[in-house]
Amino acid sequence: MKRASFILALACLSVSACTGDKIPTGSEPSGPAILASIPPFPTVDPNAPLVAPAGNHLPVLESTVTPDPSEGTPGFRLNATMCGSFDPDGDDITYRFKFGDGVDFDSHSCASSNKYNNVGKFNAYFCVSDGYDKHEVCRRQIIVIRAPR
Repeated sequence: MKRASFILALACLSVSACTGDKIPTGSEPSGPAILASIPPFPTVDPNAPLVAPAGNHLPVLESTVTPDPSEGTPGFRLNATMCGSFDPDGDDITYRFKFGDGVDFDSHSCASSNKYNNVGKFNAYFCVSDGYDKHEVCRRQIIVIRAPR
């Protein structure tokens, strides 16, 4: 037991304070120690939009929907392609399919389709982006699904 107490006492002496005890150092500062001012690391919000560099151009959207005109009855399938789209600066592009009925997604694939099951008028948007803030070009397509006769 004496050996364990001795080791604990040594451990307390090896740090500046142990369970509230203070080890005298000779000359005590009158206030808190002043640490050198180290600037913090800059933080970057990973969700912040990327700002396009000067001279960067909008991507060029080339889209086709079939059938056109886009109308039918429930079960109607719309096919959309943006495979002719490109970015004049050579940036990678992302395709956004917003079919207007709640189906909305981004893709690296330039073509998709959607089946409309409900009667209504839907505003679909087909967009291409080069990943920079406000660098999205869209085409709007109105889809009309009417009740069967």
